[in-house]
Amino acid sequence: MQKYCCIFFFMFFLTVQPLFSQNNKVTDKFVLVKGGLFRPGCANGEEDEKKSKKIYISNFYISKYEINNLEFCRFLNDSLACPPEKIPVYININGKSRDIRCRIYLEKGIYKSEKAYENFPVIFVSWYGASAYCKYAGGRLPSEIEWEYAAKGGKRACKFYNIKNNKSTKCFLYSGDNIADSVAWFASNSQHKIHECGSKKSNFLDIFDMSGNVSEWCADRYNFNFYSTMKRINPSEQNIGKFRVHRGGAWINSKKILRITNRRATNPTDKNSTIGFRIVKD
Repeated sequence: MQKYCCIFFFMFFLTVQPLFSQNNKVTDKFVLVKGGLFRPGCANGEEDEKKSKKIYISNFYISKYEINNLEFCRFLNDSLACPPEKIPVYININGKSRDIRCRIYLEKGIYKSEKAYENFPVIFVSWYGASAYCKYAGGRLPSEIEWEYAAKGGKRACKFYNIKNNKSTKCFLYSGDNIADSVAWFASNSQHKIHECGSKKSNFLDIFDMSGNVSEWCADRYNFNFYSTMKRINPSEQNIGKFRVHRGGAWINSKKILRITNRRATNPTDKNSTIGFRIVKD
């Protein structure tokens, strides 16, 4: 009996060990955001940030960093996941704005990142390109509510709504601090350029650059009244509106735009120097 038990354990170890290793690889670059109750938006913010309700959000994983040029190149070079005819829809590799340009180029049929820019966030990428990459990588774009919850710090820091006395409490203006300069690249400190991923302080959950550097595509269509009409559990995209949400502000924006609760939207076909993205996995 002992012999068979040992054999069984050995077979079980061989079967399960790769799964453990795979999970470790996932969590190395991802943060588990534990679900909970919170109230999105800001009572003192813009009109589309007000009139929110207390909602519940489930657990999810979110990438610590914005997707970088090297990661996006791998996607572009996978012809099965990224058909060549789709590439112009996904990214403008000739994109340029002021002194900022796309750092991905095509050489002898292979997409490459410029040296020293491998770990800079990919830009000039459309919402469609961001969404396609997430599917390729086994995930999806975050919902607008997931993005805000993670930016605020998730369950650990999101005690912004006290159920017992029905009062809201103060939270950080930016993702990780009330001082924008400590966590974000923006108009006052960016020198009008994009910076390497993770070069500022992270927030409570060890997530970087959720304020500033580049704004980030979310899954949702923009709905001005979303906060007052959303569902109570895992609210997500409504089939209203043409534009797609992006959150967090960018290198060119003022501190006001960088606020966690500030809501922005752009045509999903747009490819510019201010918007990138990160990925979520369930």
